[in-house]
Amino acid sequence: MGQVIMLVDDDDAFLEEMGQLLNSSGYETVEVHEARMVADIARMIRPALILMDLRMPGQNGYEIAFELKDMPELAQIPVIAMSGLPDQKTSIYLELSKIRKFLQKPFSPLDIIWSIEETLSQEQAVLA
Repeated sequence: MGQVIMLVDDDDAFLEEMGQLLNSSGYETVEVHEARMVADIARMIRPALILMDLRMPGQNGYEIAFELKDMPELAQIPVIAMSGLPDQKTSIYLELSKIRKFLQKPFSPLDIIWSIEETLSQEQAVLA
């Protein structure tokens, strides 16, 4: 299998569909249903990228991104955020939280694969 992508969303059907898409594209996936578990699981598996919904019960995606950026061992993991309902504050929060890319739901399978590949390529270029 390929690189590990952590999928974070409270919608089980979406997680299953996204997991199947990414697995068929050569990625290994770890699905996280509860926002409060993201940091602990990320510490254990060290994903290459986190694909995360912004609107979830409990912690929202911005709060999780801020939490990750404050942890030296997790701060470099790129995050792609997704949401079906962006608002006027979305661009400000995306910049402040250092989320690398934003995708508005619904998006095509090609959009998500391209966004992941582009983000991982940029990450590799920075590390090289």
